[in-house]
Amino acid sequence: FSRYRDDVRFVRACVLYADRTSAPGDVFRFLHGEGIGSRTALFWVAWAWVAEKADDFKFAEKVFLKGIRKGARPARLLEERHKQFQRRMSRHWLNNTSLAEASIGGRRRQEEEEEEEERI
Repeated sequence: FSRYRDDVRFVRACVLYADRTSAPGDVFRFLHGEGIGSRTALFWVAWAWVAEKADDFKFAEKVFLKGIRKGARPARLLEERHKQFQRRMSRHWLNNTSLAEASIGGRRRQEEEEEEEERI
């Protein structure tokens, strides 16, 4: 069994299994605890994607960084997906900031209009 731990074909099968379950994060935690996939970029990218889909962005970042620290291969794949994740997060935070500002600005305009109507 140990010879399959970092065999990308076995890891791919585990990732596909996790994708079909109702709790993929639990599957990845189990695999990680057993040392399965820790040297494959696929494992870390897939686990980070699961965390991102669950809106657990901090954990997704930690997953990427741990995979990089462990020297998962191919390193280029892991690094590229990490950069893509960081770009998505930049857009996510910018959009959320813009929406919050628009919401606040919209309320202020509405309050100003209501005050103006009261003066009339």
